[in-house]
Amino acid sequence: MNSLRTILSLSDVLGPGHVCAPRAHSGSCRWVCPDAALTDGRTAQLLCVAGTVPVVCSVGAVRPAGLELIAEAGLIAADCKHVYRDEREYLEITNQLARQGNKVMLQHLHPPGVIPDEAIWIKPSLLSCLNNKANLLELAPAKHVPPRKVLSYDQAFGNGSTKLPTVIKVATDWSTGGGTAVAVCRSDDDLANAGRRFSGCERVVVESFLDTARSPCLNYAVMHDGEVKYLGYADQDVTPAGEYRGNWLQLGSKLPSELIEIGTEIARRGSQRGYRGFVGIDFALLADDRIMVLDLTFRLNGSTVTILLAPAIARERGAKFLHLRKFVSHDGYEKMISAAQSEVRRRRLLPLATFDPQIAGHANHPAQISGVVLGDSPQDIRAVEAEMSKIGLK
Repeated sequence: MNSLRTILSLSDVLGPGHVCAPRAHSGSCRWVCPDAALTDGRTAQLLCVAGTVPVVCSVGAVRPAGLELIAEAGLIAADCKHVYRDEREYLEITNQLARQGNKVMLQHLHPPGVIPDEAIWIKPSLLSCLNNKANLLELAPAKHVPPRKVLSYDQAFGNGSTKLPTVIKVATDWSTGGGTAVAVCRSDDDLANAGRRFSGCERVVVESFLDTARSPCLNYAVMHDGEVKYLGYADQDVTPAGEYRGNWLQLGSKLPSELIEIGTEIARRGSQRGYRGFVGIDFALLADDRIMVLDLTFRLNGSTVTILLAPAIARERGAKFLHLRKFVSHDGYEKMISAAQSEVRRRRLLPLATFDPQIAGHANHPAQISGVVLGDSPQDIRAVEAEMSKIGLK
């Protein structure tokens, strides 16, 4: 198969002298991924977009069989030489690379002092400010922000004043993601569950529930010289409860220019404050045609790698739709790779990352593949995924 190259890589965006440390730290990951196996598995997701930037990866993310599968699909994964087996070793490797003069690009903020602030590419205080959901109005135009209040936990949950339906989001300086810090509340039971989930939070955002017709995530790159580039978009695949489970892409489709310009202005405001790197902006397109900004994520997003690959996929594979999602297999890593290989050879699956939890010390977790299913329509893709489920890719 012809090689599939991303339109930009990390090395293009950051310039020389950087390393990427994508793992979330156990001391600061409550609102992004509290499961250590998932945290380690996600370190593989940057390999196809790293370019020449070294990535500190879990040993479970760089099994030779998995890398060979990715290569067979026509993707170019970085040569990962910095492999850790546990969090202690991850920090040792990252700090060693920092002592060698590299600037560390973090996907997720770490507790203070774990990595010296002077070694971190973007100041932790800036990352906190840009990603805290309480600060949305500092970056997004007010008319495109849903009605919202930033309240204490007791104000939101303690006096019965929160009107339903509503959306409640954790306001925190730590990373959030995957819907972990968001609760869609339609009933009193939903509100009570959100109160239990968010216990211990000092502040939350209480936001109007929107009549959303579509929820695209627009991706941008802020280059090392501050230039903002629009990369593309993917529609979010989100459960009714707000849990992220992947993305849909219709190749060749376009969004209204107004929407792209709003996102560009937000990314530009981040650039003016000193941010460099990838940005994801979640929008809601309402049934009455209004445009609302829901969330800002100043790092690589779940959809970023697929968006960067989309032009090459359209050119080389001819698919009309893509479904980005995660597969798990309870049959073991080797059988998972074998099953995925058959789908790769049928040109129905592009594996972006694999993870073997056993070798990474997570004995009770299923093997994982993050990948893109190709098809001519969403219905076509759903049928393919049903067939894949029968061979152990669920």
